[in-house]
Amino acid sequence: MAIRVLLCALLIFTTSLEAQEIFDFKPEKPAVGNTITISYNPKAKGAALRDPKELTVQLLGVFKMQEPQMYEVSLAKRGTSYAGSFVIPDGPVLFYVQFADGDKFDNNGDQPWDILVQSKSGDPVEGALFARAQAYQYGRALMWKHEKNPDKAVADLTREVALYADAVGPRTMLWSLELQRSPGEVTTTRVKAELDEFYGRIKENEKDVANLLRMFESTGQTDRANSIRTEWKTKSPNGTIAQNERWMEVNRERDRVKRFALFERADADFPPTDEQRAGRDNAYVNSAIQANEIDKAVARLKSMPSPNADLYNSLAWQFIEKGERLPESIEWARTGVALARDKSTIDKPKYMSRRDRESMWSNRLGMVLDTYAFGLEKNGDVQSAVKAYEEAYTLMKGRDADINGRYVASLNATKQYQTAVKVGTECVTSGRSNDDLMNHYKAAYVALNGSDKGFEDEVKRSKDVAAKEAREKLQASMINKPAVDFTLKTLDGNTVTLSKLRGKVVVLDFWATWCGPCISSFPYLQKVYDKYKVDPNIVILAVNTWERVKEEEREGVVRKFIQDNKYTFPVVFDKDVVSRYEVEGIPTKFIIDKSGRVRFKDVGFLGGEEMMAKMDLQFEMLLKE
Repeated sequence: MAIRVLLCALLIFTTSLEAQEIFDFKPEKPAVGNTITISYNPKAKGAALRDPKELTVQLLGVFKMQEPQMYEVSLAKRGTSYAGSFVIPDGPVLFYVQFADGDKFDNNGDQPWDILVQSKSGDPVEGALFARAQAYQYGRALMWKHEKNPDKAVADLTREVALYADAVGPRTMLWSLELQRSPGEVTTTRVKAELDEFYGRIKENEKDVANLLRMFESTGQTDRANSIRTEWKTKSPNGTIAQNERWMEVNRERDRVKRFALFERADADFPPTDEQRAGRDNAYVNSAIQANEIDKAVARLKSMPSPNADLYNSLAWQFIEKGERLPESIEWARTGVALARDKSTIDKPKYMSRRDRESMWSNRLGMVLDTYAFGLEKNGDVQSAVKAYEEAYTLMKGRDADINGRYVASLNATKQYQTAVKVGTECVTSGRSNDDLMNHYKAAYVALNGSDKGFEDEVKRSKDVAAKEAREKLQASMINKPAVDFTLKTLDGNTVTLSKLRGKVVVLDFWATWCGPCISSFPYLQKVYDKYKVDPNIVILAVNTWERVKEEEREGVVRKFIQDNKYTFPVVFDKDVVSRYEVEGIPTKFIIDKSGRVRFKDVGFLGGEEMMAKMDLQFEMLLKE
């Protein structure tokens, strides 16, 4: 009996722990200046960090008028929970919350918690509900994923508008959602009446008026919107509306030379404010580089108060890759390396965690070192190039297959074959290799051993290790959500309907002709297609999206790209499927199982060998189900 009672007591105690909330904070309605206590219960049901070693809470603060900022607070163990305190600073209106333990996170299943900053009246401060509504509507809390729930977005917007009647942003967003959710004359008539009344209240405020112009157009009042624009451009030729129209003209221009000419004129007519200066300088240099106005790009770079290592890297790379203007390109890359080494810049961007900023710093320095090394190598200084490549490889932790290949090639050029074989083996084992690396790896092996005997066995052993680790990672990363059905036009003039492909494993690869990583990945996608095109159980679809050309020009641009590169995999044209799949960047691949459910999602491109090996495993796993 005593044992049974003890077991019951333990069961009750364990259940009570799991019934507690994972995250809690006090006071429940914190205002600016309040000290809040934040707690995390690793024993609670659903907690992702069950036995944390160094637990911190990450609070992503959202402001009304400036970029977000990350606040990190260490939590100390208190009984079965962890807790820490934080003073609400002046500025943020809302905090998104997640917990971190090294490289492990608890973000409530991609639905970060939030803390709304309260006013003295006990209501959320202006902008708090508006910010959260945007997260609910778009499924993003800035760079974090968030629950996508349009109903909650409307509820937050409705409350924000009720509390702050003159706020333009939430009101226009609410009207837009209402028009989308209940299209028709009744909704349009009501919104037009409300818009007219609201415009009457704010019509002397140019910035507010500028934010209403699109709503006039959305309700069929384009002529009125144009009339208001003309009135304000006459009254305030250097004002917000005039500036907006000029920058829209710049962004609409597709010809790079013409776009830069427009950019230069707009830049001269509307000098940037101190807050706009860094962003304007970056945009100017990028536009000048694209237009091949290199001298102007360099002059602007030299005039920047805070020059950017990435811009020097972009400038240098395009010439080093072609073997042109090597002395000055190497000097640009050297300047980029010096700027990237400056750790005083590690405090930015402020919206990233310290760990993420350090990782970004390492990657930035690694990338520009690779450019510098490539330039040195092309200019004949291979010994110096090897040192720079080695540092880039170490900083990037071997994650970039192209850098890996160039590093192994430079080792071969300096007869460091043993190191070359060692690095080649590491890259194949980690799945970070490509054709270029494999060729140089084999050359090093032959130089070291006198023949290629045993090389394929060595590669197989490394690939087996990589496959084992990849399989474990894939198993852990598998998702299981319904694939959104669609019918899309193919490049050959037919249509394809996803639901009609049930019983097959389907790949959706979202891409665009201007997307560098997409272009880099396509030779390997072609290899995968060639390998499986005779398999009736596998279908690969390259979904063209986000093209930066007029719709009537799109098919011709895509057809030329596909034909010029001799690709034969099927191409389909997106019609807003990309948003229904919540794609945030390209390339993004979805692998759909035989029952029509998304099981894998891969974003970006880090190397061809890794991509092909991963797809082989994904197909194998899904075909066995």
